[in-house]
Amino acid sequence: MKCSIAKSKQTAGFTLFELLAGLGIVGILGAIAFGSFLGIVERGRVNEAANVLRGLIQTSQREAIKKSRDCIINLPPKQTRNPVISSNCAVTGDRQLRNVAIQYNQTNQIHINHQGRFKQRRTIVIYSNNTDYKRCLVVSNFIGMTRTGRYTDSNVATVSADFCQTTNT
Repeated sequence: MKCSIAKSKQTAGFTLFELLAGLGIVGILGAIAFGSFLGIVERGRVNEAANVLRGLIQTSQREAIKKSRDCIINLPPKQTRNPVISSNCAVTGDRQLRNVAIQYNQTNQIHINHQGRFKQRRTIVIYSNNTDYKRCLVVSNFIGMTRTGRYTDSNVATVSADFCQTTNT
């Protein structure tokens, strides 16, 4: 006795159109995520450079007080990419701020007297050309304090402490 069993036609897998649509969606999401990732990386570079600069200023200030002598911090020319900053009081030598640019007001030297006070009020902006994110440092001339913040002016050609907004980030 023969039993005839009808084979049902089953399809397994995806059609070419479904695969292309899925790959297109994954590509779009990947591009969005990659752009956000690059922004986070650039922001991290700017933050790191601002912290290195602030550390050099504070170290030079402490050394000026400790050794009872005046110190000078030399800044590179304005809008220099990958700037190198030096100080005659830096214990560990020059500092290079990688993948960022620097802009500041006044001259390219920061003078610190033997009491740790700055000769003049200064505003320094660290930024990346790839993003709008900018960090700033303001050094007070009388009491010798520094503060950091986010620089809110889109134009860095003229730097002002008025645009250095203190934030928690």
